[in-house]
Amino acid sequence: MGWFLVNIAVPLLAPVFVLFMLRPLPLPAGARSSLKWIAPVKDGQLCWVAIAFCASALYEYGTIASELATPPAALLQISNGLANVCLVMSSIVATGGALYSTPVEKPAHISWPRHFSCFCTSLFFALASASLYAIIHFGMR
Repeated sequence: MGWFLVNIAVPLLAPVFVLFMLRPLPLPAGARSSLKWIAPVKDGQLCWVAIAFCASALYEYGTIASELATPPAALLQISNGLANVCLVMSSIVATGGALYSTPVEKPAHISWPRHFSCFCTSLFFALASASLYAIIHFGMR
């Protein structure tokens, strides 16, 4: 449980927790809108977490697999391949989100998932990479 909290939960939840710590500060009225929970993650910033998860998973797979006498199980090999794909896709989304910012305020005529599609995509990659990291971490032990 400790591994999961330190390596998965904290990186995913840290941006929102930091935001709540800033709420009591006497910020100017214009800066108040940037304290919405979506502000620190709306442009695909969770993909940076996904990249770190994938890199950690690939490192564990590479270092432990080289020490094994037999090849890792098929599920671990597939997870390793998916972690590579997730790493590349997360890099593309993180870059695109940095280049093309989404406004915090959602227009009335656009659905929430459509307006924050970069966030939804980055959340998917973050959760997928966290799952792959956990599969590789616990499967290689």
